[in-house]
Amino acid sequence: MEGRIAVTSKQNAGSTFAVSVPLPAAPDEQQEKFAPPDLSGTSVMIVASVEIEASLLARRLGRWGARTCAVTQENIAFALLPERAWDTLVVDYPIASSFIASGDLPKLGVQKRIVLIRPTERHGAAHTEGSRFHRIFG
Repeated sequence: MEGRIAVTSKQNAGSTFAVSVPLPAAPDEQQEKFAPPDLSGTSVMIVASVEIEASLLARRLGRWGARTCAVTQENIAFALLPERAWDTLVVDYPIASSFIASGDLPKLGVQKRIVLIRPTERHGAAHTEGSRFHRIFG
């Protein structure tokens, strides 16, 4: 493949590995340009137990035009939900069960509800609450 692999080691300092593989450039006509969705005027609440997840998702959606509100505590989310007409509610799986248990979510008129399921929790979600989550959040 006309590549190169190199290793440089220094005693008590460690090693450095370098790999070089020449690849042909992809033709421009084969690459599809990413067209971000236009979320102008869309109001999205993000409820995630991990602050960095909520803020990263809020930043991305904001770049696409959405008005976002990211919270990490379900009691704050419950207080904010009635204050605005939300187009979409994005909820982290561990918190979603509280939203279902409250019974108030259908009354709020949120049109789209999305549950974020971490890969480590997919198995449990499918067998315990899967059908309920799909019916309420789907």
